[in-house]
Amino acid sequence: MPIVAKSGVKYIVQAGGAIRDDVVIEAYNENNMIMALSAVGYFIIHH
Repeated sequence: MPIVAKSGVKYIVQAGGAIRDDVVIEAYNENNMIMALSAVGYFIIHH
């Protein structure tokens, strides 16, 4: 998270629904970032 914040990222969209979402939300708040929950997950699997 700190690397992303230091690079200038201010907005993140994530699916949500993880067991530790509260920890992730707090990290975004601590880094003054805005997070939107999409409720849709995209997974790319490379073979």
